Amino acid sequence: MPRTRAMLTVLAGAALPGQTRSFGNFTSAAIEASLSRIWAGQHTTIDEDAGQRLGSHIAWSVLRDVGPFRAAPAHRGGTG
Repeated sequence: MPRTRAMLTVLAGAALPGQTRSFGNFTSAAIEASLSRIWAGQHTTIDEDAGQRLGSHIAWSVLRDVGPFRAAPAHRGGTG
């Protein structure tokens, strides 16, 4: 069965008002967002590499412990 690819479209924000960026997947958008912080001078490559590794470890831990499709418990409202 062929794999379906989702298209992700985001507004570019204040840096490029009125511009829209499209990506074939979430990973491509995340990589560009990460690189943009280096290009803007906010972070160094070392910072971004460490952040990517940390984020990946956290994501895998969450998927391992919680699972990708487990629904959150329903909120039960009330005054008690």
